[in-house]
Amino acid sequence: MSVNLSGVGYNHHSNVFFDEVNNVKNKQNEAVLEKKRHSHVENETEKNIPSTYLNPLQSKVRFTVLEKKLMEDLHDKKELFLKTSYQHSKKTLIASIKIINKLMLEPEIKKRDLDLLSKYIESFYHRVDTSGPYWKSENNIVSRTLSKIGDYLAKTYNNLHGISNEPDKELSGLTSSWVAAMIKMTNNNSQGDNSNINYKNFNAILEYHVLNQEKLLNNYESSVNTGKLLNLIYYIRPGTLDSQILSKSKDAIERNLLKLVNQSLNIVNSKKNNFPLYHIRCALDVLSSIINSEKRNNPKISFETQKNIDFNLNNILKKYNSLPAKSELREEINVVLTKFIEDTGRSFEKNDLSIFSGFLKPILEKEFIPHNFKLNSEYRIKSSYPFNNEEKNKLNVIATKVLKNFHESFGEKSVRDDYSKPLEIIVMKNKDHYHRYGNYPFRIDTNNGGIYIEGNSNNPNNQPRIFVYMKDNNIHNFGHEIVHYLDGKYNKYGDANMFPSEEITWWTEGLAEYISHGKKNEYAESVLMNCPPENRPSLRQIIDIDGFSANGHSERLYAWPYFVQKFLDSSPQLRSVRGELVRSLRQEIGSSGDKPSYSRVLKNFGQKYNEEFYYWLNQQSNHSISINRYSNCG
Repeated sequence: MSVNLSGVGYNHHSNVFFDEVNNVKNKQNEAVLEKKRHSHVENETEKNIPSTYLNPLQSKVRFTVLEKKLMEDLHDKKELFLKTSYQHSKKTLIASIKIINKLMLEPEIKKRDLDLLSKYIESFYHRVDTSGPYWKSENNIVSRTLSKIGDYLAKTYNNLHGISNEPDKELSGLTSSWVAAMIKMTNNNSQGDNSNINYKNFNAILEYHVLNQEKLLNNYESSVNTGKLLNLIYYIRPGTLDSQILSKSKDAIERNLLKLVNQSLNIVNSKKNNFPLYHIRCALDVLSSIINSEKRNNPKISFETQKNIDFNLNNILKKYNSLPAKSELREEINVVLTKFIEDTGRSFEKNDLSIFSGFLKPILEKEFIPHNFKLNSEYRIKSSYPFNNEEKNKLNVIATKVLKNFHESFGEKSVRDDYSKPLEIIVMKNKDHYHRYGNYPFRIDTNNGGIYIEGNSNNPNNQPRIFVYMKDNNIHNFGHEIVHYLDGKYNKYGDANMFPSEEITWWTEGLAEYISHGKKNEYAESVLMNCPPENRPSLRQIIDIDGFSANGHSERLYAWPYFVQKFLDSSPQLRSVRGELVRSLRQEIGSSGDKPSYSRVLKNFGQKYNEEFYYWLNQQSNHSISINRYSNCG
């Protein structure tokens, strides 16, 4: 996975030939028919037809042609990437809202349908910038509609409290999709003036997850949902209308947050489960966010809010004062508290924060990543794991192989305006440390198997870094993350924000997998062999994948893009196409002249080679199956 911290963008991230004339004609005919079909549907959107796409209950709800087609696409298992037959537009967004409003009037709420529609709304906000005034009306409509789902969820969870039932799979799924859509809508609206969340009802959802925290640890999605609920509050911008509405319900939410911190510490300290450390991090982030919002919304009482939160946190922590100095839990408390203090505009080095003095100590890199050495490639490794000479040699072999494979394909000339320092690789001794110190002081997303932070590459003081961790005595995804660095330095102009996620994700992740694994990738081949031909994504679907669509589906993010890169390296003609893609990636966006734009080159590639890729992929599958069959004989 590669990320640029200078902005908000993310790039997520380890031969049959046919008559070209016939291929082009087929694609042209297909495009014409598709355009006519879409035009017909658009013109018929006001005609009501019965719903037949759903389930045996045969709902009496009536949908327009556009609404019915949208739901059919969302239910279609072949739509692997949650894509619909229509481009994301105001019309499709409003169609999704109308469907939700109709479904909410049904006597029996179809949670699975609301789940899919919430996912569609989240995908819409990933693909479309709705921050301008042109979208204000639609943002308000979406917000009000999502709030209806939130009210339904609150009522449902309230009914679970007394009997302590666990949420069923559909309820957990809807909760996850709903809160994710709310988060993305909030992030996409810089004004923060369109939220209609009823925070009293929101707190009812949170309260259920807090009251049943330990029991729900066996339900991974529900445990993750607890963190997602907290993130929704954390992402609300101080000073906005959203934060002012939240301020009226903050006392009840504070109580749940403090209870969650207390329970989480008890669970971790008793060695029952380490996952609640994630809940602690999220809860402290939200408490800092509440303090900062109060400084903007209610400056006269904000000091009192901060003082009360500090006091209650300290009371919770008192029982852990006897933890050993080098205790993992004590170190975790120190990290989250230090981040909390910094996030609320304070410094334990300059201010009198004796209330937390039993836990606070400076967090120094030289103490938690004390080992420091250079690879033959001049890349520097800083590590909490003590590599011996044999292990260092192994790292050199891997790095040298990756560099050789990459430079043989793409040369050794770096892109224009890249002045960064040589690569630095931060290695944590295990995944727990990766989560802890990734959270602070590095402040990276650790919901991954490693990450590359590019930074501002045109700044000579910029330090590109890879963050990884040890797994089974090896650096997890070591070669994969190095390729992200090489790709940014030699192939892609600018930073990770330069290209839309839906255009560049397949390239970055597929290339990292192909260069690091080469022509033999056991995971990708396993995905291919176990996926029936009718369920495989097309070339055009794969090169349209984005971080949202791939989230939680490693085959979408790594396996299928790997095969596209392998396809591009399968013949001189296709290597020429790859060269054209790289030339367009190396050019500055918006630069003058007749250089090919990456978007246009990518679109042409998908249209021209879609069918050829399909047959090539079949060949790859047949070849892998025959090899496995032969190897299992005798």
